[in-house]
Amino acid sequence: MDYNLVIAAAQAAGPCPLGEEASWGRRVHTLTVNPHMIAKQAAQDVDRLESAKTFVAFLEKVEIEETSRRPAATVRRRRAHPHRAAGDRPRPPAHRACADTRGTVGAGLPGYTR
Repeated sequence: MDYNLVIAAAQAAGPCPLGEEASWGRRVHTLTVNPHMIAKQAAQDVDRLESAKTFVAFLEKVEIEETSRRPAATVRRRRAHPHRAAGDRPRPPAHRACADTRGTVGAGLPGYTR
């Protein structure tokens, strides 16, 4: 148990108001558990990336799908078929990012595979 995280969460929650011990305790719990779970997931993601084989893929096309309005990118490994990946839902910030990415078409990107 990392008590430093609990201490930091208690400090972030501020003083415990008289009579509100239960709600203050829940707040400290949330402030402790959420960062711990995020850190745990991040550590698993880093482990997966570090154990993956890397390759270079080239960005061929960036577009917004006509029907779903989701952002999509097509990448290709050397001497391989293109692979298309689309975002999970349409959203304007993704459209802006998609437009910003169009300038990198042809660039080599790091890829990871199991």
